[in-house]
Amino acid sequence: MAAGSSSGSTTPPEAVRTFQIKTVSDMLAKLEWEIEQLQVTQFSQSVKSVDISSYFAINAALTAFHVCEWIWHIGTQQQRDAWLQAAPAASKAQGKTRFQVGLKYQCPEFGVCRAIANSFKHLADDQFTDTNVLTDVPVFELSVPATAGSMRAGDPLAQFAKVLMVRSKGGITPAAHVLSRTYGFLEDFCEKSGFLTGSQVSP
Repeated sequence: MAAGSSSGSTTPPEAVRTFQIKTVSDMLAKLEWEIEQLQVTQFSQSVKSVDISSYFAINAALTAFHVCEWIWHIGTQQQRDAWLQAAPAASKAQGKTRFQVGLKYQCPEFGVCRAIANSFKHLADDQFTDTNVLTDVPVFELSVPATAGSMRAGDPLAQFAKVLMVRSKGGITPAAHVLSRTYGFLEDFCEKSGFLTGSQVSP
């Protein structure tokens, strides 16, 4: 039985306005690519490297948050009921919002992505704002010496990077690390839910 077609649930909507992004697997591939681009850009010598890194970091956070939207829409009612149990008992959230709270509880890094995505969309704080998450943290600058044997004539002796950082309850962490942890969690969640094997169901 296809995901989303169990008794009491409706057929998931078809992805007809998302170009070639048709499945949750496609969404995960998009997220992985954005994280890779962020990591590469942070080593760029462009004067706009920090700006471009910010674009990729925000896009990746948005994608990560939207992956959970797709998951919710392709899940069966039975799956949704089980997912809702992951939220803390004290949470008063209902439905899809409670599902998001449960994901945040299981993966704090997802909660950071959710906070970034929410702030980027709305700017102003609302009831979903996590004030522990801040991105106005100075970039971390470092140099990585070239590896002996891999250098060619004209190559620099070291690569310099400007790494975006995020502050949360867990401390100050590289944004790429937060996003990578979120990607791993979401990929594992989708795998265990049966969304990455066989035919894919689009939201």
